[in-house]
Amino acid sequence: MGNFLNYLFYKKNKILAISLAVIAMAFFFGYYLNFEIIYNWQFFRTNKREIYNFVVGGIIYIAILVFNIRNSNSAYQGVFLFTSYIALGAIINFIFREINRDVIEDIEYDTGISLGIIFGVLLISSAAVGIFLYVLVNRYMRGYEVSWILIRVISLVFSGILLVWAAFYVVFAIIWQGGFQFFLSFCGVAISEFLMSLAIFFTLERLRRI
Repeated sequence: MGNFLNYLFYKKNKILAISLAVIAMAFFFGYYLNFEIIYNWQFFRTNKREIYNFVVGGIIYIAILVFNIRNSNSAYQGVFLFTSYIALGAIINFIFREINRDVIEDIEYDTGISLGIIFGVLLISSAAVGIFLYVLVNRYMRGYEVSWILIRVISLVFSGILLVWAAFYVVFAIIWQGGFQFFLSFCGVAISEFLMSLAIFFTLERLRRI
């Protein structure tokens, strides 16, 4: 029992990183499976753009899990992949899409505008902080003098932004009083991104000691 507790103590960051990555994957793949069921297995046929999101996101999520299971610095590649994925996705959403029209279209005009601005700020912030975190970790891996405290703080800020983003979806899901299927289809990806950002945080904490 003592050896097991020691193992948990010394490997807690790895265990937390892997556990959070698995839960994040469950929400991510559950989101798309749920839509396939809702659309009678026609979702990807009618939403070609989602094929890209599913394939790229799925590969990155699986890679992060595999890299975390392996005991090597390759897990840092998961950090690079995820921050790039979030930053690029935020930039694309901000430039090419109406910001969460499905969320705000039925809300009063003034409130809808305010929410649109908030969503825009969150998108820009997640892109900027994600890119900054990528640069910091990359410099750290190359042996440059980079404060680990700064990396830790930026990683937490990155997770905080994604938490706020996910919280908006959860609040709206509660307001609309949908069931679990509605909750998963509305919040699945946002929650998975927040959980994966936490997995990334614990990945960084683990690899700092390698």
